[in-house]
Amino acid sequence: MKKITLPIALVVFTLTLWFDLAQGNAQAGLFGICTQDKVIKFIDAGLTKGEIVKLCSTANAAKAKTTVKKPQPAKVQTKIAKIVTPEPVKALRGNLAALNGIWTMDVICEPASAYAHNVEVKNGKFIGVLDAGADALHIMGQIEKDGTLSGYGTGTYVLGEISGKITDWKSGKGSGTIIVGGEGDCEGTWTINRKR
Repeated sequence: MKKITLPIALVVFTLTLWFDLAQGNAQAGLFGICTQDKVIKFIDAGLTKGEIVKLCSTANAAKAKTTVKKPQPAKVQTKIAKIVTPEPVKALRGNLAALNGIWTMDVICEPASAYAHNVEVKNGKFIGVLDAGADALHIMGQIEKDGTLSGYGTGTYVLGEISGKITDWKSGKGSGTIIVGGEGDCEGTWTINRKR
């Protein structure tokens, strides 16, 4: 068997000519039932002319149409469970004094994070300092009787808005979102926990 060597320029010219012709054929609608855009996508994906012709021939398209099924959405069954709250926990809800104490707050606001060791909560108001490394964010705000928490924080380089909810009145837990603007723009999440 003899090796045939072709100059690279000839190979490049041939491939370029084939792609130009294939795109021209696609523009003229000469590839069966495929649209011009579809044929050009096939060419860009590196398919050969023969593969494109097979994919776009009327017989293969008809066969493909009969064998391809649209995916059906999964059937989801939901069961609604009745949540029974023990009486002592019910008594805590709405009692803002039950939240009084020192809390910790963790904030993740990519690419940064912050931590507050001593957030003081007293009668529905909170105040503390988030340590964010290069900046300290002085936070303050309020907690409503339904547990909704809202506030803001100011630092040397940033200003933040805090919103969320107390999720567990008995053990003292809450979570929510923070939006920070200034030199460190980000949107993130926070959790708050009462110290024991």
